[in-house]
Amino acid sequence: MAPFYEAIFSSWSSADKIGPDGDVTGQVSPLGQITVGTGLEYWYSQLFALRTGYYYEHPDFGNRQFLTFGAGLRYNIIGVDFSYIFPLADDSPLANTIRLSLLVDIPGASSGE
Repeated sequence: MAPFYEAIFSSWSSADKIGPDGDVTGQVSPLGQITVGTGLEYWYSQLFALRTGYYYEHPDFGNRQFLTFGAGLRYNIIGVDFSYIFPLADDSPLANTIRLSLLVDIPGASSGE
């Protein structure tokens, strides 16, 4: 096993590109292996949040691209979050994905207090 400092630099090499049948069909450059995920969040009076985001993956390394939209509501110790994934490809398995989550903030349970 190589030392960690060698592994850091040797890991930036081309990766095998796998076809639908599982065979190696080529190489993907290191820059093609980078994914980008970014987002913005706006809170109004620590009560209501609006969120949006973008996710990009190189076509040779997955080709997932989508926008996300969401909202959140916090009141006392209860919170509800909603998000929606809007794919930028027509045949995406993530099309029309909706997520709903419930948060209960138990006072004194976090280590920061």
